[in-house]
Amino acid sequence: MSEYNPPSPYNQDSDMEPENAKGGPIPCVDPLEGSTQNPSPEETLADQLYSLFAKEQKPRHQYRHDDIDSDAPDSDEDERLPLFPIGGHQRRKWVASDTEDEDENRVLRRPLHRQKLRPTSMAKVLGLNMTELELLRFYFHESSPILCAATGAKDSTWMGNVPTLSNRSPALKRAAMTFATLHLGKNRQAATYYLHDGTEHPTSQGRPDMKDVAGYVPLQDRITERLLIEFTETLRAHKKEIMETNETNCEAVLITSVVIYLVAMSLGPLIPLANFNGGADLFTIVRNLRVITTIITGQELQSHPPFQAPAEDSVRLPKEEALWEIVDLVDLNPEYSSIEKRRVKGILTKEINSLIQLLNMDIMNESVAHFSAWCTYWQPEFCDLKEMANPYALMVICYYAAYTHMWHILFWWADRSAEDVYHIVDHVPEEFHGYLQWPMDIVQSYEYSYDDMLSGKLREVTLN
Repeated sequence: MSEYNPPSPYNQDSDMEPENAKGGPIPCVDPLEGSTQNPSPEETLADQLYSLFAKEQKPRHQYRHDDIDSDAPDSDEDERLPLFPIGGHQRRKWVASDTEDEDENRVLRRPLHRQKLRPTSMAKVLGLNMTELELLRFYFHESSPILCAATGAKDSTWMGNVPTLSNRSPALKRAAMTFATLHLGKNRQAATYYLHDGTEHPTSQGRPDMKDVAGYVPLQDRITERLLIEFTETLRAHKKEIMETNETNCEAVLITSVVIYLVAMSLGPLIPLANFNGGADLFTIVRNLRVITTIITGQELQSHPPFQAPAEDSVRLPKEEALWEIVDLVDLNPEYSSIEKRRVKGILTKEINSLIQLLNMDIMNESVAHFSAWCTYWQPEFCDLKEMANPYALMVICYYAAYTHMWHILFWWADRSAEDVYHIVDHVPEEFHGYLQWPMDIVQSYEYSYDDMLSGKLREVTLN
């Protein structure tokens, strides 16, 4: 099968033209240049992420990119080239032609001292076509700062190593381009939110009152189709590198897995949080990250990580009391022996304590990375309960899915949690649905974000 070359997001025929809501194109900048990855600590996480996302909507230097492609123009007319601000005026950047005949003709018209490298030179040096180069540029300068902010200050340096490591990892390079395709698709949408009145809120008008938001506008079908194709190619390249893991590529393999997980989040119902039919799901992808880490470090997985009871001053989970009610329900099951009741209650208790500890770890690091990795710390016994569709385990997972709804501020997550919650509820016996009313209600509201979980505000709201 020939290598998949997605259409350029920077020519007129592309579906992925990176225009923002105000009509300003994305500038072409050197992918090897550094960029600020650390947001202001004075802002909330939600404000940091939104300001980074909104920054891309501001007009910048205008570049003419409509004719940029992997092939040079063949006509004798002047090439349409990027405009650069020189002396207060926009002037064309002189680019040398390929043929001697054209060079001789141009000598009569333009001075040769303005000669520069062709715009495809960087792509050729990196072994890319123009489409891939522009996608990498966009990832390094637009996507990477947002991912570093979401990862937290402690791990932002590690997550920001993608530009360096991608030079040695084709799979990581392809994963970055796939994420950039997703990000560009979100950026060029005319509207981001659905409102309760049935209208779409234009992106050009900024963020609306989140109390009025009913959901997020999905990606266009053709963008989703392209994303799936690129995602499949990324998985194929990643599998090859996993089979050839060594000291030189182990870090790149792990980061590639993380980026793949982020892209999988954006695919919503196509990759559910929990799949009960034996197919792939987000839980499986995340747990595979831990297996890869074990291969890289050479350390065996811990069967029983420390899940002690949280400290008294720990921030507690929203609606946590309902989780403990689920644990108590086990005692009412007439089909369980007393030994089985103690066993199941012990498993559920450890997983709830794990959620509390991971939440407090995110509070300390101002990130969303630990709570999202909850399933990597699952006990084998809890995995078994999930695979058997144990109703008590599924109800705990349903509450977790409701908590992840607070991540809707992340464009790759958006409103997928609502689908996950109702998918899980469908596999829980109807007699328990009354205990799942809060998860089903909270996923219909976009008023609260993960900042409200980190600060304890959402916990206080649920107590009232």
